[in-house]
Amino acid sequence: MNADRSASWTALYRSGQFGQLVLLAFSVWLHAADELMVSTVTPAMTGEIGGERFVAWLTALYEIGSIVAGASCALFVLRTGLRRTMGAAALIYMTGCLVSGLAPTMEPMLAGRLIQGLGGGAMIATTFIAIHRIMPEHLTARGYAVISMVWGVSAFSGPLVGAIFAESGWWRGAFFLFAAMAAGFSALALTRLRDSRSHETGDASGTVNESGRGLASFGLRIGLLATGVVAIAASGIEVEAPRTSMLAGFGLLLLALFLHLDGKAGNRRLMPHRPWSLASPQGAVMVLVLFISAATAALITYGPLLLTRLHALNAVEIGFILLLESVGWSTVAIALSGVPRRMEPTMIAGGFAISALAMAGFVHAVVAGPIWLIGVLAYVMGGGFGAAWAFMTRRATSLAPVGEKERIASAIPTVQRLGYALGAAYVGVIANGAGFADDASAQVAARTSYWVFGLSLIPATIGLVAALRFVSFRDDGD
Repeated sequence: MNADRSASWTALYRSGQFGQLVLLAFSVWLHAADELMVSTVTPAMTGEIGGERFVAWLTALYEIGSIVAGASCALFVLRTGLRRTMGAAALIYMTGCLVSGLAPTMEPMLAGRLIQGLGGGAMIATTFIAIHRIMPEHLTARGYAVISMVWGVSAFSGPLVGAIFAESGWWRGAFFLFAAMAAGFSALALTRLRDSRSHETGDASGTVNESGRGLASFGLRIGLLATGVVAIAASGIEVEAPRTSMLAGFGLLLLALFLHLDGKAGNRRLMPHRPWSLASPQGAVMVLVLFISAATAALITYGPLLLTRLHALNAVEIGFILLLESVGWSTVAIALSGVPRRMEPTMIAGGFAISALAMAGFVHAVVAGPIWLIGVLAYVMGGGFGAAWAFMTRRATSLAPVGEKERIASAIPTVQRLGYALGAAYVGVIANGAGFADDASAQVAARTSYWVFGLSLIPATIGLVAALRFVSFRDDGD
């Protein structure tokens, strides 16, 4: 296949799109490094402004902002174009960094984190749309591989930046540094980013001249989405049967109402058509992304605490284990990015199957060890995602019907964030229900680990079934 043979790194460099890809990659750095930087400066930050009981919401509100912005991004790109959307997203992100950096107490800090999430989520979603729009289709897998590599670099550098400022006694400087970078990136995006318009009919219909009624509908849907995610996330903080059930049920009801209203919004929809139906490729990929992402929440959310209680690992050792997951994703994505299109179904199904097997390995290894095995499993889980993710994204946009490609490109990172948020709430309920607390014994920690990682195999299995269904749809390049 000629397209496959030309999809090399040299072809990418000579395509005239490499500079655009580097520019887009910087938005990924801002978003990904920010999340890891904040976790590093949190102890110094709470030591000055207090608010320890709200620490979990530093991440939760960032994720909620990312989900809301990502869900909205396709409409804004169709309405204003890539350049303006990316430039505005970077300015919103910059504003959030300044609010957080100047925060005298935890309350404005949380507001800043929400604003950062809105800007960061919009930047990532716009990046996915831009790769689909401006790059030749046979080079998109290489483009997504570069994005994966930058994400892995962020896993190294984000905590390093945070540690430098925290150790210097000026943790606020980390936020100001990211604000300055966002301001520079916004200027570059507004002047240098190409604004290739989609040639598909139907994408922009009904979105350019938004009526007051359309804006009200848009605001209602976004409000339902945000409130639903907040309610579900809150259900896992303190597990009490009536309270947890009511919050989780209320949140799921709001998400169902969001999907119902969004499905009736025509060309103003935020999500693809029938986003959770396995009868279509866009539905299958949404189910795949949601559940496979939710399954990874156990390691990210409770892995550090459980490894500390069970194996007395320090922060550096735990950070290295978590880092291996990002390294696995990045290195494998780069190594396999030139695989011919006819091999994509194998890469997608095989990659997610390997990740699911690694997740199953955590059920035993997190409690029994040895530590090196936990690290290997983290690398293998990330490597499975690296083998599958870029091909999954390219295939999803390729199989999308006319008028849906931008929505799907925007929806994939958004639904990924939604999976992380819902997965964190899910394992929170499991862990708290198992009796895990600040003073939990090693025995309780072991029991919690078995339950948390064991029950995480349920969403992993659903995601794997959706992956098999997704690759059953035939692409013209197969």
